[in-house]
Formats: sequence, structure tokens, C-alpha cells
Amino acid sequence: MKHTRTKDDLIEKLKQVPYTPVADRAAQAEQAAQSLQQQGVAVQTMRVKHREVLQNSFWSNEWRQHMEVLTHDQARLNRGKTYLGQGVVNIFPIKSNSIAAKVQGKDEYNIRLDFKPLSELQQTGFRDDVVNTVVSADDLLQPNPSAALQQALTHRDHGVFPRKADIKVTCSCPDKQETQVNVCKHIAATFYGAGEKIATSPKLLYILRNVKLANLVPKKQLPPRSARNSAGVRISSLFKKPGAGVQKHAARAAVVKA
Repeated sequence: MKHTRTKDDLIEKLKQVPYTPVADRAAQAEQAAQSLQQQGVAVQTMRVKHREVLQNSFWSNEWRQHMEVLTHDQARLNRGKTYLGQGVVNIFPIKSNSIAAKVQGKDEYNIRLDFKPLSELQQTGFRDDVVNTVVSADDLLQPNPSAALQQALTHRDHGVFPRKADIKVTCSCPDKQETQVNVCKHIAATFYGAGEKIATSPKLLYILRNVKLANLVPKKQLPPRSARNSAGVRISSLFKKPGAGVQKHAARAAVVKA
């Protein structure tokens, strides 16, 4: 009969692993980041103090609320915040549908957060909600969006903030692999780190959900080719050569006489 590891089994196993001081783990994470950067890989080491994680703003609050529905384990969430403040979380650039990170714990662990893109139908619903609210792409990125835009962004069916069913998480750590917890502290740290990046640059949320800002902004109507100025005069007529009209009239008269 196959033995299934329990939480107690894992705790005993982890106790046997030598403790690595925080300073050493931070140094290892920094070295890993520098090595990746030398290879041309963009990566950012996050260092945000526990009390500063996801400060009070619309983007940060919503990101936290949509992430924390994945688990009720407050202890792991708090450990994730602590990790983020220790400088052991290296996050790769947020791209369409995924966030990747490396977190330095007792070993270096690989984390990946996958998100379902908004379907065409969902994007249409979101666009319909904001079409009368936004004038430019900047309106979609304000630190404090309008109430109408906030409602659209968090809509349960077609909002840009992800729902629980839209998120899949993986981590190479023993906690995730052996106890099958939904969110380990490394995943929590990655979520919180990504939230800090999104709070600073909301455009990243749209990139993550594969939503193009240009498709959300009403298209500007271009003036007709025969554009006129405010007085109703053809613009081209303002640049005619002096006497051109007289010469043209004279030429016509000459033809009639002939």
C-alpha cells in the first residue's frame, strides 16, 4: 500500500534540512538574478516590507481580494508577504496569460501562475461597459478609476480581474508537491509581488488577461479629405497663387471669342 505523506510527515522532513539564514537566501536570490540578467533575461528582485505589501489602492485591493480566494490559510499568506520583504523573490516580466518567478527558500523553487485569457465574448462585454466611460487609454490606467470603470473591471462575468476558476498555480517546492496545498508561501509571495507590479503599472493587468487597450478606446472620426476650415472655406483655396482666378477667367473668355 502506497504511503501518502501527511503534513506532519512533511514537517519532520523539513526539520532535517539545515536552516539557511535570511541574509544568505537573499544573497543567493540576488546572485541568481544577476546571472539571469547577464544572460539577457529580464528579472526583478522584489523587496517589499510586510506592512507595505499591497497598500490601500483600488488596483492593489482588488488584486489581493481576487488572489486570496484561492486559500483560507492565512499563515501561508503571511509567510508569502514576509518572503517578499526578504528579497528572495525574483519575478520575470508579466506577459500574456502567465506570471513566472523563482523564490529562494531552502532551495530555489520555480513558480508559475497561469491565467485564462478573456474570451472574445468577455472582451466584448467589458468593452460595452466602458465605451461611454473612457476617452483615451490613459483613462483605463488611472490610479483611482471612475466608479463605472471599477465596476466593469471587477464584473463577475467579464471583468479583467481574474476569478478563482481563471487561475492555475504550480510550485516545485515540497509543500506544494507533497501536501497538495493550493497556495504555498512561495506562490503567495509571487502573487503579492505581482500585485505590487500591477499596482505600479495597471497596464500589466490588461497584458496578463490578453486585453489590448487600443480595442477599448472609441475610434476617433477623421475629418473628410476635402476638409474645410471653421468658416466653411476649402483649406486648399487658401494657398492659391495671387491672380490665379483672374487668369483662369480670362482664358475661358478667350476660348468663347474664338
